[in-house]
Amino acid sequence: MAVKRIALGTLTVLALLVAGCGSAQDSESAVVEQDASPAADASETPDPEPDVADSPAAEQPLIPAAFQGRWGETEEYSACAAGGSGGLTITESELRYEGLGTTSISDVRRIDANTVAIEGRYAETGQAPTKDVEQQLKLSGDGAHLSEVFAGTAPFDYIRC
Repeated sequence: MAVKRIALGTLTVLALLVAGCGSAQDSESAVVEQDASPAADASETPDPEPDVADSPAAEQPLIPAAFQGRWGETEEYSACAAGGSGGLTITESELRYEGLGTTSISDVRRIDANTVAIEGRYAETGQAPTKDVEQQLKLSGDGAHLSEVFAGTAPFDYIRC
């Protein structure tokens, strides 16, 4: 009785295998049909648009817009003139000191509505970055004055150009 069950089971498996097999031509046409259908679907349905919110370009700037712009030292109004010494230009990711160097910003943390703490690497003009920097930028309530504060030093004060 057990031999009949094993033989019946083996025959069932063999029958399923044979039923699944066809001629080589049948197999090739099935492959061609499978390959053709995704291409047809792809042309009918366009790829979804990338989510702009997930793209790096959509990230918020490191330095808030209120701090960005051209700044001149308060004692020297000529710093606001084109190419004047003592000027500071703040972009979303850099602090550029006229004729001195650039700090590339790596992190910004908001302290309050008018103060941000920044971290970055400073490079003298024409040189590779050599110094890690941490400082705060404090903006006046009217947005016309900026103080740059480094630990242990008096603030550097600027006016908006």
